[in-house]
Amino acid sequence: MGAGESFATASPETLLQAAERLFGAMLRGGCLGRTSALELLVVDALVTYAFERASDDPEHLEDQAERAMIKLASFAAAVGAPVTG
Repeated sequence: MGAGESFATASPETLLQAAERLFGAMLRGGCLGRTSALELLVVDALVTYAFERASDDPEHLEDQAERAMIKLASFAAAVGAPVTG
């Protein structure tokens, strides 16, 4: 999210991008243990809030969910974590 932008005004795309940046940084930094629990909760909250906001436009929700799932799974695959689904 940009400077001065709040959760209340951020678009679903902006919230997902923030989650992607944080999750990617966590994985690249090797933060995969309990010490990363708080950061992982922030990623989860960003994604959850993004989809709460996206539900205002249900016509595009499925496409947005698919794009987010592919993007987040690609991070896990990049660090060699198992990806199922």
